[in-house]
Amino acid sequence: LDHVTEAKQFGGVAILAYGETSFYAAGSGLDPSKMGRWCWTRYRGKDEKYLRVVSFYRPVPSTPTGVKTVSAVQRRCLQDEDDIRNPRQAFLEDFRAEVQLWLDAGDALVICGDINQDILSNEIVDYFDELDLRHLIFSKHDPSDAPATVYRNKTKKAVDGIWASPCLD
Repeated sequence: LDHVTEAKQFGGVAILAYGETSFYAAGSGLDPSKMGRWCWTRYRGKDEKYLRVVSFYRPVPSTPTGVKTVSAVQRRCLQDEDDIRNPRQAFLEDFRAEVQLWLDAGDALVICGDINQDILSNEIVDYFDELDLRHLIFSKHDPSDAPATVYRNKTKKAVDGIWASPCLD
């Protein structure tokens, strides 16, 4: 996608299935753009019911000098496809379309990831509410007492989350 010459490039996602879990794996996939924004593994259960587990990463807002940031790399990848959207907005739009396909297929979903925005912000709450996905942690714990989810986070806001279909506990 983008030729970064550094030894390390941030961003990307992964899911591992091993042990007994791997016997139920019924497929896997990734973000069709190949930008590493999300990946998934699908598991087959009883009565041909499926659970799709998804890992995602939405980049932090771009900085003017950050040419090697995930956001900057994704912006260049989008521009190569004549797509002028902001990478963070492109993620939300593209991910919503993909989630809707999975829901239309009848899959139960567990979606885990780094949204890089306060998960209690109206935008993020509304985003997942519109997809009929609920935050699993907050089904058992008070959202007003949510801890920061990364040690460098000085705002004391949760920016990572786990959302799931209503049928899952």
